[in-house]
Amino acid sequence: MMHVDFLPRHLIVVGGSYVGLEFGQMFRRFGSEVTIIEMAPRLIQREDEDISAAIQEILEREGIAVRLNASASPSPNEVKNGCESGLRDGHSEVIGTHALLAVGRRPNTDDLGLEKAGVAVDAHGYIVVDDQLRTSVPGIWALGDCNGKGAFTHTSYNDAEIVAANLLDNDPRSVSDRFLRTRCTSTRHWDAPV
Repeated sequence: MMHVDFLPRHLIVVGGSYVGLEFGQMFRRFGSEVTIIEMAPRLIQREDEDISAAIQEILEREGIAVRLNASASPSPNEVKNGCESGLRDGHSEVIGTHALLAVGRRPNTDDLGLEKAGVAVDAHGYIVVDDQLRTSVPGIWALGDCNGKGAFTHTSYNDAEIVAANLLDNDPRSVSDRFLRTRCTSTRHWDAPV
């Protein structure tokens, strides 16, 4: 997507999480018509419902169409998406000129020769690590996107802190020490570590 050197007339983004929303908003601001297709009942499922609703409102104010509870079915000559998005008739169709599939990530570990080193990977290609980010081979640690413990800058940075604390400071920090953002109430803003 970063190498597209033209402006799609109508970009359909399949996937309503961070990456898809960022590209959708970017191309809308460049001038493309944009439709976000999400199979779930709301955008960015990891966030609180009020945050998801606010983000959807912002995107729609910018002219981005959002279709929830939707399924995608590409056609050879055009991008078609049959949607069930709470419309009165229950169905509608969106036809676009280009599509971006933003429905997940796959680690780029298949050409690292991990099997030769004896480093275990799971069925999805993520390097298997313990709670302190150690791999199956002593002295090899895996941090960042490749370990499947969080594909965000802040979790990757925290991975580096965990490994450094264990290796350099003899401080047994672990992934389970992370504070994950959860639902907020008026009296309690952070839950215990998950």
